[in-house]
Amino acid sequence: LGNCYYKAGKLDSAMLQFTSALAYYEKENKVFESAQVQGNIGSLYFTMGNYAKAIEYQTKSAGLLESLNRSYELSNTLVNIGNTYLKTKDTPNGLIYYRKAQDIAGASKNLYAQSAALNNLSNIFIGKKEFAEAIRLAEQSIELRKSIGLDGELASARATLAIAYNATGAFKPALEQLKLALPVAAAGGLSEQLISIYLQTAIAYGGLQRADSMQY
Repeated sequence: LGNCYYKAGKLDSAMLQFTSALAYYEKENKVFESAQVQGNIGSLYFTMGNYAKAIEYQTKSAGLLESLNRSYELSNTLVNIGNTYLKTKDTPNGLIYYRKAQDIAGASKNLYAQSAALNNLSNIFIGKKEFAEAIRLAEQSIELRKSIGLDGELASARATLAIAYNATGAFKPALEQLKLALPVAAAGGLSEQLISIYLQTAIAYGGLQRADSMQY
């Protein structure tokens, strides 16, 4: 019921349901269920913009999942913690948690979490201007997302790779990725991705025009 309220945007009602469920599971010593609900509460706080509380509950969830050796679920939670740290501009901790998520997801065959960690790591290395590493990570994310049919996430990874290509002056490969990403993002109504794709497309075409003009 909490998830239904969450998806409907009724955040206060969702929080009430989640906290009630958590109290029950803790009373009954249902550790896995408690971990899941704490993760849900962390996601809810993330949506509310309360990142300190989000990290608090996500970290509690991760600790319980680790104690139960639930590596598959743990890798998802570690990605979420990394996302939250990035929202607070704490890139070093984001990097740490994405690396942990990448390792654990790889070992537990959680391809979704592994591909997410790789793509987010690529974005971090773009910010650090370490473009060769960013390209390597984005390419790995793309291959994983191809294998599990994640079209929207694949478009995001292609856009990430295009940003890194543009930054290195590889405008033609950037355009190849953007042309593949655009129809998927448009069909899915992924507005943030579309903005990035259009911007990077303009950058790539501008770079090609400058390169052509320098040949004459």
